[in-house]
Amino acid sequence: NDVYRFISGNYRSLVIRSDDGVTVVDPISKKSATELKSRIKEQFDTPVTQVIYTHNHPDHVYGAEVFKEPGVRFIAHESARSNLVRTQADTIIPDTTFSDTLTLHQGERKIKLSYYGPNNGYGNVAVSVFPDDVVFVADWVVLGRMPYKDLRGYDIQGMLDSTEKLLEQPFSIFVGAHADIGKKADVVDYYNYLTALHDGVLAGVKEGKSLEQIQASLTLEDFDHLARFNDWRALNIKGVYNQLLQMSYLDMR
Repeated sequence: NDVYRFISGNYRSLVIRSDDGVTVVDPISKKSATELKSRIKEQFDTPVTQVIYTHNHPDHVYGAEVFKEPGVRFIAHESARSNLVRTQADTIIPDTTFSDTLTLHQGERKIKLSYYGPNNGYGNVAVSVFPDDVVFVADWVVLGRMPYKDLRGYDIQGMLDSTEKLLEQPFSIFVGAHADIGKKADVVDYYNYLTALHDGVLAGVKEGKSLEQIQASLTLEDFDHLARFNDWRALNIKGVYNQLLQMSYLDMR
């Protein structure tokens, strides 16, 4: 129904088509954006009119210059734009920003951008497409796979808070910027993993265990179906452990 997923290596973009234009969510890189622009021309012969950035990370929003044409809007949360300016990012700086929510239109469709607070990077938003009940999220929800290694750039409390808010909104299809497509039940499974990870590490810290002791005892075996479980379980634990000590000062209780 004219809502598409574009795959480039380990990355995904969302493409929303109507007779009056195409919206792209995340250009990924110059190479990916060039390929995507070619595919859009070949399959739709409809111009791109809006490019949405999910957040500030270069591996999702570089290459936007490929779509730069008169009248094309580049859209991001105000925190994402601020960081792209401050870090002198080599991509198009968004010309349209918002603070909490922004509703866009592509033909008869409504595209709603929702900021639920810090979770991964700056200004990371959920992109909802109606009436298709599709939601697209980059990085802070990953289905069928563990969160990335030691959670570099993640805020574990923010991930939990944002996922709770995401689950309050209607959607039937989840598309992530990495890994699998799924349904709401799959997002619940991911949330349950984050909760078990956070609460297990917290309990270990409160018991006076070292990082190594928590890594040995917190098996998280209920979630061993997730890809990279054996590779990244100990690293996930390390990431949460470091965040709890650095952000919540649990070692100073």
